[in-house]
This record gives sequence, C-alpha cells and structure tokens, in this order.
Amino acid sequence: MFDDKAYVASKNESVTTTVLPKSIEYLYSIDTLEQPVELKDAVVVLKRGKYAVVKQIPKGRGIFLFGSVNGLKEGSVYDIKVQEIYDYKGLKEITALEVIKEKGKVALETFYQTLEINRQSEVLRDLIAVYKNKHLIVNGQKIPVYFKNKKLTPKNGSKLKIHYAHLGYYKKLQLVIYSKKDFTVLNDVK
Repeated sequence: MFDDKAYVASKNESVTTTVLPKSIEYLYSIDTLEQPVELKDAVVVLKRGKYAVVKQIPKGRGIFLFGSVNGLKEGSVYDIKVQEIYDYKGLKEITALEVIKEKGKVALETFYQTLEINRQSEVLRDLIAVYKNKHLIVNGQKIPVYFKNKKLTPKNGSKLKIHYAHLGYYKKLQLVIYSKKDFTVLNDVK
C-alpha cells in the first residue's frame, strides 16, 4: 500500500519488549540470543581492562565479558541486560550489555573456586605453581597457561604464586593471567 501522506503511528500500537530474567547457565545452553535477557545479581568477580568475569551465585557458573565492561567495578553487584553473546573458540562471552541497576558491593571470597572446578570462566586464587613450557604445574597437575601480556611470561622453571587467574578457554581450558598484579615470582630460574 502506498500513500503520499506522512506516517503517523497509532497511539494504541505500542511496541514493548519484555526482558526475561535468566541465569548464566541459560546462556551456556544457547548459541544466540533471540531477544535480550536480564541477569539479576551479577557479581563482578574479576575485572582487568576490557575483560571481566561475572557470577550470580558463588557455586554457580561464571561468564566472561568481553569489551562491554565500562563502568563495572570488581566486587559490585548489578542487574544487567545481556544484548549479545558469542562463542569465541569455545569461550562463551557476553559482548554487549546494559547495566540496569547497580545494587551494591559484596565480599568476593566465596566466589573464587579451586582448581578442581574444571569449567570455563571461573576465577582461581592463591595457587603455588611452577611455570614450564607454557604450562603451570600445580600439585602435580599440568595446566596450560596464557599470559595476556607476553612480556610478563616468566622463565621456564620459575616458581609462582598466582594471586588471580581466569580459567578461560581457547580450543581447550587454560589459565589466563592478565596483569603483573595477578602473580608473584617466588624464585626465578637463572
């Protein structure tokens, strides 16, 4: 149908999009979002530069935020609207979000996990490890490690205390170390 008059929207035709509350576990069960979803009580467990990890409950799943972390603070709780998700080489990411409401701060200790929790987007703390050939050896277990800043990579055989590490995924599970403040070299090999 064609008309030569300007279009005027009818007052009784309002467009509403309902944002349904969902869990992080739900985001792992789908490939793409058909419509935005709300994550209530998302706690920023780790934030480094343009990267972050959020969890809703201490023993629940975490999810990686890529490039959409402006204004978020580590230790703060938010209701967020997730607008886009993406799977990058096996790592589930939120790539676009909107903060609906900031809800305060929480203590993060219960949100950190141990190495036995072998799933992506967990944050591990206080590991003692030996760095050898792009792996960390922790309690006899060999884990691939990736230093985001290559200049920070320690010498082979160095003993490290890992203060914070993200259990990320790039074709396989790996620990990701983002900054110098995330680890200390206990003894450097000559």
